[in-house]
Amino acid sequence: MTVVPASVFLDPGATQNIQVSVIVPPGRPADEQDYSYVEVQSLANPALNARGTEITTVARFAAAQISPQQSVIVTPGQTVIFQQNLINNGNALDTFDITAVDQRGWAITIAVPAGAQTTLLPGRSFPVEVRVTVPADVVRGTE
Repeated sequence: MTVVPASVFLDPGATQNIQVSVIVPPGRPADEQDYSYVEVQSLANPALNARGTEITTVARFAAAQISPQQSVIVTPGQTVIFQQNLINNGNALDTFDITAVDQRGWAITIAVPAGAQTTLLPGRSFPVEVRVTVPADVVRGTE
């Protein structure tokens, strides 16, 4: 924590804004709070002092990743199975809807029912099995 200015001279009845800067370390969980205290004391009369409380709350952010990204070569009519992980890269408990979509309309399924919800703590992962069936009438070399 830094306080600017570190000391001030005040005339009677005067006020002075004080800037307090707090740096939140990476990886702190959402809604965690930290209390900082700014204390002032008169140099002319050390018995005169005051204390202010600053409360810093970590904001929530959501982030997710599907890993690893994979690519395979298959023949028409073949089904390929991808083993992937859904990772909660956010800083709070989060629930994810898992669905599957294919740009060409090929048959695609996931190991959990479509629309299933998975709740993960930060940094945790959930295995996802994705099956893609290439139609038998697809021209070789199609991506």
